[in-house]
Amino acid sequence: MKKTTIAGILIAAASTLMATLAFAEEQATPTEDASPEAAELEKIKQRYWAQGNEKEMGVVQNRLYTKEGRIEGTLLGGFVTSDPFLNIRTLGGSIGYHFDETFSLHAFSWKDFTSGSAALSTLEEGGKKANTNRPFATAGLEARASLLYGKLSLVGRKILYYDMHAGAGLAVTRTENGTYPGPVLSIGQNIFLTNSLTFRVDYRLVAYREDIIEREITAKLGQNVGMRNNFSNAITFGFSWMWGGSR
Repeated sequence: MKKTTIAGILIAAASTLMATLAFAEEQATPTEDASPEAAELEKIKQRYWAQGNEKEMGVVQNRLYTKEGRIEGTLLGGFVTSDPFLNIRTLGGSIGYHFDETFSLHAFSWKDFTSGSAALSTLEEGGKKANTNRPFATAGLEARASLLYGKLSLVGRKILYYDMHAGAGLAVTRTENGTYPGPVLSIGQNIFLTNSLTFRVDYRLVAYREDIIEREITAKLGQNVGMRNNFSNAITFGFSWMWGGSR
């Protein structure tokens, strides 16, 4: 009799517990009468976790800053390393057009301001001269492809949007010994300050073959004594302004 009573009590307690859990689950499950805010939150969660569905991921991938159909003008300045006996500073600009968010075409040009380096001063103090070839200016045309677009957090206080690109083209360098064409390769990054204004950093490798004029040996002084490959590394900083397009 006691066993039967205890079993009945246990069964009743279990039934009560199951009914309580079912009621709690029913209260936690969203119903058709859920608030609009909750429904919208659920949609955002679904889009955020979408995988491989471009239509669903459109909200996450939407660009805050666009370039398609826009003209970009840049004021730039920096320095060039090509000869250990020369210090070279640059000042110039570029103008380009963005066909879409990935591809663009740009013309660039800069003037070189050249002076002798400390190594050249040391050499000349010893009564020697170096067969330098001072550059005067460089101009070229390059095609660019934007490879990365995204955003960075600046010490947790500001979001920076950036656009990284690579480019290739042709350039002409005018020097005291002549004018020389050659290929140019570039990589750079734009940091958007506004929809129209960006801060940019660029690296360009400009290659050409230059004439060597003798400046030391008296018997050959002023003569062309051969050619050599010149690989100029140009690093520039500047600000770009974009206009036109759909925005």
